[in-house]
This record gives sequence, C-alpha cells and structure tokens, in this order.
Amino acid sequence: MSETKSIAITLPDSVWGGAMALAERRNLSLDALVQDAILKYERAAIWLDLRAYGAQQSETTGYREEDVVRLCRETRAEIAAEDRSGVKAP
Repeated sequence: MSETKSIAITLPDSVWGGAMALAERRNLSLDALVQDAILKYERAAIWLDLRAYGAQQSETTGYREEDVVRLCRETRAEIAAEDRSGVKAP
C-alpha cells in the first residue's frame, strides 16, 4: 500500500454538505471522493496546459487543428516507407 498523509481541511457548510451527499450517492468515503476530485482536477489542468501549448504552436507554425490528422498520416506513411526501404526520407 502506498504511503498516505493525514490532513485537516476547512470547508464552508454548503461545500461540506454537498461533498457528503455526493460521497453517499456515489457510495464512496469522503477520503475517496476528495482523492478522486483532486486527480480529476489534476488531469483537467494537464489538458488545459496541453491546449494552451497547442494554441501557441498553432500560432507559431500556422497549422490548424484540421491539419493535424493529415500531418499524422503523412508522417506515418513516411516512417513506413523508411522501414520498408531502410533509407531515411529527407
């Protein structure tokens, strides 16, 4: 089992009541609910960072979202051709 830390948090009554009700509806402990919420928040933050990076790259390169599928297919075709021929494309 992984190491755990015990913490104390302070929540407004409305948040506490909502969290308890949600944990009960989902048949989770409050600990499990909070852990799940933090992990989901962390994943959402990663996606926001990736979207910001993609927007910046789009501005820099001029590529748009609809170009991505085409570029992926072209790159995969080039890699497959290199694998078949043993010669790296320029």
